[in-house]
Amino acid sequence: MLYAITERCPICHFYCGIRMFGVTSGLGSSTCICGHCRGTFLSRRREWADMGLFQKCWYVIVSLVYILFIAGLGAYAVSELFEACTRQSRTEADFIASVLVIGVLVGAFQYVRVIWSQRRSEERVPSLVVASFWSVHTNFALLCVLGLLSLHLVAGLVHLFVGG
Repeated sequence: MLYAITERCPICHFYCGIRMFGVTSGLGSSTCICGHCRGTFLSRRREWADMGLFQKCWYVIVSLVYILFIAGLGAYAVSELFEACTRQSRTEADFIASVLVIGVLVGAFQYVRVIWSQRRSEERVPSLVVASFWSVHTNFALLCVLGLLSLHLVAGLVHLFVGG
């Protein structure tokens, strides 16, 4: 069973984020703008510059979990889609290569998030993050899971309509 905590705007209660398994990296703008009502609210996140050593270590640990989880599921989804489209099984080396490529991409994105945070901290008037369902700033884990499920759905449809 998937456990998640939804984050909603305290003003209009519009959905603006999710914490998969109740876990968050904690990195982000401390104040967000609701993508629906445009009201501002505190997000319980912190910019990189405002994080202590423990919080930065926590970010690295959560990032490693994201990398492992998303890379493993992503490689499985890519394998399913490949096999559905080509009717050939992928080798173990192909699977490992997919895990590595996806893992590097997710790790690079987590690093880019730190750079975005540092840039927001350096601004005279820090820019606020718009919190919404489609925002990678507030919903990265869920968007990755939805993307992977989409690959599985496409693979299933290919199997269903093309056969295999």
